[in-house]
Amino acid sequence: MLLGLALIEHDGERCGVPATALDLGHLEGSRPGPLFGSLDSPDKIKADLIAVASHQLRTPLAIIKGCVDAFLAGELQELGGFQASRMGIIDARVDQMTGIINDLLDLVRASEQRLVGERHIASSSSLAESEVEALRV
Repeated sequence: MLLGLALIEHDGERCGVPATALDLGHLEGSRPGPLFGSLDSPDKIKADLIAVASHQLRTPLAIIKGCVDAFLAGELQELGGFQASRMGIIDARVDQMTGIINDLLDLVRASEQRLVGERHIASSSSLAESEVEALRV
């Protein structure tokens, strides 16, 4: 179990302690020894954590994506212009989040020298333009 705590203060007074707990017991199931024992390097622990977090994030994102696609296709309800535009924004953000997860996994694969891909030349101006367009509301 990995536990993260943070102290919240307002005007110098403690007003809360939010906690986040992540169960890491199922990372490699039958592996002997404690999670942070001598068998695991910090890089291995980081890679395992990213893999588990990515899997846990992909499941709800896939459900959201499916619902948004169904709304946009008119399968659940006809949407007005405003509703359709908001669903389009949600759809784009789900795709963005999925891309971030894939990028994290690619970083892990690259650090483990398991990344297979292509290299290609891209202009920095076209990359900047696409990022600005993606952030335009």
